[in-house]
Amino acid sequence: MIIDAHAMVGFSLADNRDMSPEFVLSLMDKVGIDKACITNTQCQFQDFIEGNNATARIVKQRPDRFIGFFATNPARYFGVVEEIDRCVDGLGLTALRIFNNEANFTSGWGAGISGLMHAKLLEKASQRGIPVYLDGGFPFSLILSFAKTYSNIKFIASGVGYGNAAEAIIAANEAPNIWLDIMAMDIQDGVELLVKECSADKLVFGTGIPLASPSSAMLMVEKANIPDADKRKIMGGNLAGILGVAI
Repeated sequence: MIIDAHAMVGFSLADNRDMSPEFVLSLMDKVGIDKACITNTQCQFQDFIEGNNATARIVKQRPDRFIGFFATNPARYFGVVEEIDRCVDGLGLTALRIFNNEANFTSGWGAGISGLMHAKLLEKASQRGIPVYLDGGFPFSLILSFAKTYSNIKFIASGVGYGNAAEAIIAANEAPNIWLDIMAMDIQDGVELLVKECSADKLVFGTGIPLASPSSAMLMVEKANIPDADKRKIMGGNLAGILGVAI
């Protein structure tokens, strides 16, 4: 089974892109992705409660194809930590996604991912044993410190590429609860490098659909000079274990 760790539905602020569930499904079908982890863009740009509700509705309509990741805006304060219980117990969503952008005050005027509200969120996620997906752009020194502090959380870190591959490899090797999403990998033979230095057990597959082409991410793994068993781990086996999804 192929599981995509990084997909979005909703709308795009940058341009008039089709980000409907139907279009995402068509892209998944085109390249053979069985399931995708989705978050509604309302969580990123507008009201996270409405966005999480929208994510849950889409997952409920197609539980065979979609896994729901919820998100919050720590700047809001009221109801932020409580949203974890609501999303897991009430909406049936699977993991907390933390965006890295100005729109939800994770940077700029806000305190950033190392701020006090994010600490509260991670404490709650640790208590609940909820996986946490970190969008690309956060420094791996900080991700490693989180992984050591919250050892009960399974962290999936996106954005691994040429500029931070060394940092990502060190972090993944030092913390058993860090996995690397290879979606942004832009090094020639980058998958082989990560398998050699980290092992295939520490890698998960993501595409960034529908804002990125799924074909490039698929080819990175399919054409990699690694055993087929390692490819199966990367393309879905590892993520299924992290999320508790049957395959």
